[in-house]
Amino acid sequence: MSISWLTTALVTLALISGGHDGPAGRGPESNRASVDEAPKATLRWRSRAEDRVYGYIVYRARRADGPFRRLSVEIVHVDREQPGPVREYAYVDRDVEAGATYHYYLDVIGEDGRKRRFSDVVARTVDP
Repeated sequence: MSISWLTTALVTLALISGGHDGPAGRGPESNRASVDEAPKATLRWRSRAEDRVYGYIVYRARRADGPFRRLSVEIVHVDREQPGPVREYAYVDRDVEAGATYHYYLDVIGEDGRKRRFSDVVARTVDP
């Protein structure tokens, strides 16, 4: 059994809030002002060596030890059109309360359908 598609992945998770976000599942945040000032948390990650990766699933909990629930209704699909060996992704969580802390992690889905944990749990307190 080979899991090299997991072991060669580069994971960099960052949580930000406020400002204007680009489309979910796409690259870097825009510097333009946002018309929508509702609270949100944006989960960003980078990955490489996605040869056999189909996509990612985002999970969230109010506590670090869970219970976690699947947040992304759809799989965040691998974007094979991004140039370079490292690809950037973002998921915008708009179902948040200002001042509340949330905990997130990612699973990766391989092209063979197997799901594996992709990241550690990261925490974010949403800006008021």
